[in-house]
Amino acid sequence: MFKKIVVAFIVIVIILEVIGLFILPEQIVMQINNQGEASLNINKYLGVGMLFILSVPYGISSLNSNKEPRKVYMFMIIILIIHFVVFFFN
Repeated sequence: MFKKIVVAFIVIVIILEVIGLFILPEQIVMQINNQGEASLNINKYLGVGMLFILSVPYGISSLNSNKEPRKVYMFMIIILIIHFVVFFFN
């Protein structure tokens, strides 16, 4: 069951990355200051690549490790929240 969830996470992240390449603007907001204005804009490909590098290798490494499933699930939820926040603010 654990491996199926991790594989589903990897597939969902790859789908989100591909969708992001099509729907996100050329410059995406990655950080917002305390006035609510964009303070860090980066290239779309760099931003999507950073999210990909953060999530997919971790998911793949979790398949063959003895990590506690609870920690892996928490990390996967955090990664998905980061994806949706980036999509929402852009």
